[in-house]
Amino acid sequence: MSLDAIENSEFTMYVGVDTSQTDTAGGRMNHLTVIPSNAIEAALPVISANDRVNGVTQRAKLFYAIENIGHKTLLSTAQFLAYPYPVSGVVCSLIKGNFANVWGDVKNGRKYGCGVLASVPSYNATTDETTIVISTQGEAYAHFAYNVSGVGNRIAITNMQTSSDSTGKLEFHTITAASYSGSQCTVKFDGQLRHTYATSRVVNGVDVATRVASCVEHGDVTSTFSVANNTSINGTVDATKLQPRNVGCISQTITITFESSTSFQSVSNIAGVTLTGGSKNTTWSPTDTDGQAYLAVLSAFWTNNGSGDWQAGDSIQIHTEPAAMPVFLVVEVAAGTDSFSPTSINLWSDGLSGVN
Repeated sequence: MSLDAIENSEFTMYVGVDTSQTDTAGGRMNHLTVIPSNAIEAALPVISANDRVNGVTQRAKLFYAIENIGHKTLLSTAQFLAYPYPVSGVVCSLIKGNFANVWGDVKNGRKYGCGVLASVPSYNATTDETTIVISTQGEAYAHFAYNVSGVGNRIAITNMQTSSDSTGKLEFHTITAASYSGSQCTVKFDGQLRHTYATSRVVNGVDVATRVASCVEHGDVTSTFSVANNTSINGTVDATKLQPRNVGCISQTITITFESSTSFQSVSNIAGVTLTGGSKNTTWSPTDTDGQAYLAVLSAFWTNNGSGDWQAGDSIQIHTEPAAMPVFLVVEVAAGTDSFSPTSINLWSDGLSGVN
């Protein structure tokens, strides 16, 4: 395994701490519950016969975590549904999340989804503009919507059968317009496609449609921290000497309280997380039950204003967030949907390996 690049094996999917189908669903990442590879459907309840008859909306908050031992940053990230759900009456969407929000906060938010290429893309050399027509779930879902602020304007175009299909193509563009006519959406973007796309191609005897997906963007992803509530009169900190760890970092607030001018105790706001004490004269790296460090606080982190130093009773808080992409997966089943067998939901992620 290379320390210079993020490997596919270093991605892990977790769920939110609340897996109910209520407005409280979601919340922070549950680092104890892993969704197995190729089993994203395990995050959702089984669709019953009553659900099909009456209609149902299911949701699950997912965190796609980057657990790279070299603590690298994944740059310019995007998440998207690589296929529309292949059952009439069932629509899958994504809604962007953050590290704390719940379904009640986002349920009316922007939806992202996938459609299929309706016709061969056209390029206008005079205006240097490409036009693509997409068969979608309709304007009611607005999976493809142009936002003048730039939010949600990135699309993925692919004819890959799977995420590891080396015979297919995948590229990203930023749209400049989107308009609907029934279930078809016409989008435009500046410049040309890098590759040529038919509406479908045959892969190992299987007809694979060319798909277009709107992307949830998370920017550059790595574990992060913030420092707050310093009660010391003279004690200060050098935040550059605090290092979150991509493998062990979780959403938590750590309160450090000094017992003397050098030693301290710590406590997490997360139930079940037990932290050790430490000394400001050495590196402090509390670990989880698997031996992975939540963060590393170097001795050089502890500084002062020149008039004194840290003393017994002084305290400070460190808030950390994991290297993860939080997103809500939404499955809407229309009332009266015919019986169907469960099928795969393809959530793909893209980004560039970076350095800290």
